[in-house]
Amino acid sequence: MEKITPMVKQYLEIKSAYRDAILLFRLGDFYEMFNEDAEIASKVLNITLTRRNDMPMCGVPYHAVDAYIEKLLEAGYKVAICEQVEDPSTAKGVVKREVVRVITPGTYIESVEGGEEAELIASFLREKKDAGVALIDIGEGKAIVFEGALDQVFDLFEKVGPKTVILPEGQRIEDVGSFVEGCDHWMFEEDFAKGVVKEHFGKEPDALGLYGRKLALRALGALVYYLKDVLYAPVAHIKEVSFYVKKGYAQIDAATARHLELVRNLREGTEEGTLFQILNRTLTPMGARKLREAILHPLLDASLIKERLNAVHVLAERDLTPFLKGTGDLARIVSRIESGLAKPRELLALKEFLKRIPKIKAFLEDAEAEFIKRVVGDLAEFPNVVELIDKGIEDDPDSPFIIKNGFDEELDRLKGVKQHSDKWLKEYEQKERERTGIPTLKVRYNKVFGYYIEVTKAHLDKIPAHYERKQTLVNAERFITPELKRVEQEILSADERIQELEGKIYKDILAEVASYGEPLRRIVDAVGTLDFLNSLARVAVERKYVKPKIVETGEIIVKGGRHPVVEWMLQEGFVPNDTVLKPGEIHIITGPNMSGKSTYVRQVALIVLLAQIGSFVPAGAAVITPVDRIMTRIGTADNLAQGQSTFMVEMAETANILNNATEKSLIVLDEVGRGTSTYDGLAIAWATAEYIATKIKAKTLFATHYHELTSLAQSYSVVKNYRVDVKEWKDRVIFTHRLVPGGADKSYGIYVAQLAGVPEEVVERAKAILAQLESRSDTALPLHEHPAIVRLKMLNLDKVTPLEALMILEELKRVVQEGKDEVLS
Repeated sequence: MEKITPMVKQYLEIKSAYRDAILLFRLGDFYEMFNEDAEIASKVLNITLTRRNDMPMCGVPYHAVDAYIEKLLEAGYKVAICEQVEDPSTAKGVVKREVVRVITPGTYIESVEGGEEAELIASFLREKKDAGVALIDIGEGKAIVFEGALDQVFDLFEKVGPKTVILPEGQRIEDVGSFVEGCDHWMFEEDFAKGVVKEHFGKEPDALGLYGRKLALRALGALVYYLKDVLYAPVAHIKEVSFYVKKGYAQIDAATARHLELVRNLREGTEEGTLFQILNRTLTPMGARKLREAILHPLLDASLIKERLNAVHVLAERDLTPFLKGTGDLARIVSRIESGLAKPRELLALKEFLKRIPKIKAFLEDAEAEFIKRVVGDLAEFPNVVELIDKGIEDDPDSPFIIKNGFDEELDRLKGVKQHSDKWLKEYEQKERERTGIPTLKVRYNKVFGYYIEVTKAHLDKIPAHYERKQTLVNAERFITPELKRVEQEILSADERIQELEGKIYKDILAEVASYGEPLRRIVDAVGTLDFLNSLARVAVERKYVKPKIVETGEIIVKGGRHPVVEWMLQEGFVPNDTVLKPGEIHIITGPNMSGKSTYVRQVALIVLLAQIGSFVPAGAAVITPVDRIMTRIGTADNLAQGQSTFMVEMAETANILNNATEKSLIVLDEVGRGTSTYDGLAIAWATAEYIATKIKAKTLFATHYHELTSLAQSYSVVKNYRVDVKEWKDRVIFTHRLVPGGADKSYGIYVAQLAGVPEEVVERAKAILAQLESRSDTALPLHEHPAIVRLKMLNLDKVTPLEALMILEELKRVVQEGKDEVLS
């Protein structure tokens, strides 16, 4: 058995403490991985796998490690960074190494640029039917807490998509598509959490608003401890806690976000073909994140919506694109500055944007929109920060230095020594060539041997006696001289001192800029808001959207409405439709498959949502009353992976609507009841529509293939029938995609089958079967019964006194005479 080297022994000892992570082990200019880590990394990173002493190994250069870490995180792996923590040149024996950072998805702010989604890491704990959640975005410097029912937490997770979730060992959470890690229970204890929170935020938990929110407090304490003391993540810049509250926003639950494909499509879960994609003309990651947040949290207050709309109206005429282009992710830059991790190029990027602020303020100075004036008010100017970075940080990409000449006298002197030495070496090389008569003589440097003279073997007979042999190669020899040794000492001493002094000066500059962290964050937030509003304005101009009129009278009126995503995908030929939806009305929409029912009901929901985020809308004109929530049950979004059938999902989502919608909500139902038998499905659809009409009284669009539902309009004045118009011509069906009053009298299912390419023999046989079925009266589905008849059937005569019977009879007579809508209780 081969003896284990001290370095391998050190690696194995460190790895034993981080078995669940890919360990990046620093060896000189590379991070090396060994054994199973190397086998995994070589596949994920597409790098060569080699062997040393029968150990699989691979490595990546330290200067490019960020990109490789990102790939490992994207593949779902945890990464531990093991650094050399002492100078190899002064080390006795094996260089001391320690793990200085553990990284999970969502915790790596050193990555080049943040994405369009928030990089959230979450903690979660449950007690019975309640749960506490803490969310931290290290890049944005935000901490958010929430406490509520389990289903609310799962809904929250589905919408925000945390990259990592920690929870007490033994607890489970529904699949959230995240890296999930179980942690020791003591991390979630209340007393421990109080201590962690007080130490980190410098305030008592009650002062942070956590009084009475014990689950949220415990989740926050565990998460802060996990980030600081388990991952060694930079979180010192996170100083405030906010609450994930629903007040002031219309509710969009995860099912609605999914059905309407707001930020992820139903097919692959990507942005392709989503509302977010077609609205996203943002130029900064902060603006994109603001847009995503606004789509998932529409405004509720009419005055705030009007303010946003006025701001978009102003920016439609004043394009901010030239001022925002090339800005970069300022939020992550500020976080890295506050954490002491920012690179010089990031300080330069911050400086360049700060120099634009006076121009942006001047451009928007006379903007007649209060919202823009408030946002611009947060764009503070920092001439001292600009000057500090401008004078201190080298902006020449070809310069080998970080700090500019003229910033520090001692540093300038050392640079002079270094630059003089470089000149001396070139002159020395030329002088030695001439003195020895060796035209190919070279003066070179490497980290192992320092400076040396290299001579090919063809000229070894010309070597002077004072040349001291240093190394023999296949085709050359390397030498040193006393003179070269002396200069080498000067150069290396200057290099070492330059690195040391530049590091100190750079840290001082970072600390000075970091002292402006709070106002810089306000600037970042303002820039994200302006970018988000500018994106809405660009879309409005390019696609001829109109400014909706926001009212509080209850109705939704749209003239020539268009589906924003379908219109964008078609480019031309989209058929617009009008909508007049009054308070409490239910529109029963019938028509064949492929006729456009589903597109229409989604269209109305999206137009309302667009108006409530402050966007112009795809229509000729629109009058919108803000709704308190948009609730949808659309399509057949199976949840089979969690053991739920299509019909169970459909009923759970329908139940959620019936239990939570209010008269100020907008409900969109598409084919409720189709997941079961015809009679069951019709009964459920019918009962659902009746319940909404009589109990909830919410504005509702109900697309259905059950034509029998159109008879509800005979009993309920709030029910209105519409159909998607179809033209028949020479045994062909033409879909006009236009919505007209009235109910459909045919399903046209066989025609749709014909259009889809079903063999002619099958189509003809289907026609024959349909004719047989329609000829049998006993196959006709029952129509809606009058409320008085329903009440009579429910009456138990054995339990009614003669006087009560007379009173009921009198009431039923009045209902029949007046045509009263509701069923008596």
